[in-house]
Parts: sequence; C-alpha cells; structure tokens
Amino acid sequence: MDEINYALQPIEKLLAYGASSLSDQELLAIFLRTGLPGFPVLILAENLLKEFCSLHKLLTTDYQQFSAHKGLGVCKYSQLQAIGEVAKRFFTQQLINQSIMRSPKHLKNIYSIFILDRIEKFLLYYF
Repeated sequence: MDEINYALQPIEKLLAYGASSLSDQELLAIFLRTGLPGFPVLILAENLLKEFCSLHKLLTTDYQQFSAHKGLGVCKYSQLQAIGEVAKRFFTQQLINQSIMRSPKHLKNIYSIFILDRIEKFLLYYF
C-alpha cells in the first residue's frame, strides 16, 4: 500500500464513522499530513505517541525537543501548536457558554478531561 492511500485511511474512517472513532494515532496522522520517504505518516504518528507517551505531552513539548526527531520541523510543530490552541479555545468557550452542572454525568465528563494526564490539579466551581 503506498503512502498516499495509507494516509487517507484515517480521513475515510472519519468521514464514515465520525472523528470520535479515530485513535490518537489516526488523529495525529491527519494533522501531520505526511510521513517521510519509506516511513508512512501513521507509523510516524505511532512512534511519536510512543516517544511522548500521550497527545498532551506531544502538544506541550518545546520546539527543541520536538524537532530533535527526523522530519519534524517548524511546519509540523506549528500545525500541532495551532491545533492545541484551537482545542483550548474551544473548550474554554464551551465552558463559558454552557452550564457544566446540567447533570452529574456532564460534570463527570468535564472533570475527566482534566485528569487525563494524571497531574494533580485544583478545580474550583463557582455558582
């Protein structure tokens, strides 16, 4: 299978089943867009997730550490930094525009986002 068809699989899966059906590897591959010669983008994405242990750590790493990996430069770093910022702004606007206390299940879902990286956090809910 050539790299172009290999890279399109996540996009086809997204269109058929929705973005939530994609693995972290597949989501990352969509944003990376291309791999390296003989090194498909899905393999690059898989290796990055293994190296950084999570999307969060990958998106919060500094440029020097990111660019130490072959084929990862300012363009891919900028793309990932931008999508991380888009996600933060989306989440912030969602919290501002929606009541997080609609139901216990909704509050649990919001809270679970904060504990994914298993770092202690202090959360304050003001009513």
